[in-house]
Amino acid sequence: MFPKPYAMTLKLTPEQFRFLKTKSNRTDYVRRLIDQAREKADTPSVFGRGFELIKRKLIRMEIEAEVLQQTKDASEQKEILSALQKDMLSALQRDISVAKQAIEALQEL
Repeated sequence: MFPKPYAMTLKLTPEQFRFLKTKSNRTDYVRRLIDQAREKADTPSVFGRGFELIKRKLIRMEIEAEVLQQTKDASEQKEILSALQKDMLSALQRDISVAKQAIEALQEL
């Protein structure tokens, strides 16, 4: 059962609150809210893009770690590390912008 402050936050009428007392009705209600959020902000592509970026970043990091282990020259390692840091910074900035878009989409509910 929803606690009263939560019901007030959602601005539920007493009838809606009684309806949502059962778990299946709450689940359906939450699913509808999520679907509405996805429709409003096209969140599947936003979230999907964020997960895809993270997956690609992890694969790239594994490859670069192998390259670093194979290179013996210190100057090459420094160059690779600086390129890796720049790449990671830009990837993090992209991830932050995607997360901001997702948060804004959810706040519009």
